[in-house]
Amino acid sequence: IGVIACIIIGSTYIIVGTTEPKPDGYWMMLFGFGNIILGSIIWRLCCELMLILFRIYDQLTNIKNTLNSQPENQLNTQNVE
Repeated sequence: IGVIACIIIGSTYIIVGTTEPKPDGYWMMLFGFGNIILGSIIWRLCCELMLILFRIYDQLTNIKNTLNSQPENQLNTQNVE
C-alpha cells in the first residue's frame, strides 16, 4: 500500500510539475521522481526491518519457552536405603 501511495503522489507531482512555470515545475518533477524511487525503497526497507524484528522476537520467545519447559532438577532422586 505504501509503495502504491508513493507512486500516486510522485506521479501527481510530475503531472503538476509539467504545467507549472519552468523553475518551480522542474523542482516539482524532481520531487515526484524522487518520491517514486526513494519512497518505494525506504518503504520496502521499513517493511523488511519489521519482518526481521518480528522473526527475532519469535525466536527469542521460542528459546524462552524451551528453557522454561525443562525440569529444574535433573538429578537422580530415587530413594536409597
